[in-house]
Parts: sequence; C-alpha cells; structure tokens
Amino acid sequence: MVEIGSEELRDIATKDIRNRTMFAYIAIGYLLSIYGEADDRNRDLISIIVLSILLFILCRFGSNWIAKRKYPQDEKIEVNV
Repeated sequence: MVEIGSEELRDIATKDIRNRTMFAYIAIGYLLSIYGEADDRNRDLISIIVLSILLFILCRFGSNWIAKRKYPQDEKIEVNV
C-alpha cells in the first residue's frame, strides 16, 4: 500500500482540472474564430481580453476549491509491482 498525501492529491487534481479547462477554452476560441465576423475588432479584442482574465481567475480558484473538496484527507492506493 502506498499512502499519498492530501496536498499531493490536491496538486494533481488542480493541474488536471486546469488542463481540461484550458483545452475547452482553446476549443471554444477556435470555434468562435471560425464563425466570427471581422468588423469592430477593438471592442471584440477588449471583450476577449477581459473574458479571458475572468475565466482564468475562475479556473484558478475553482480548481483549487474542487480539489480541496474531492481530496480532504490522505488516501491509500494499492499498487501491484
């Protein structure tokens, strides 16, 4: 049996959630760029920057919150070698 600390589990879960969320953001960005129109770029650029910052902050704090709720204590994992 291998015991993995809750902090390590939380770090792994946080990174995993952030990677999945960022992949979704990239996919959404590609879809929006394919179907978007090319007029009034300044307003669109500012809104994209503000939305990206807000989503980054949400992802950062949300992933930490989810990881803490999912792994509140140490876990023992059976490993076959």
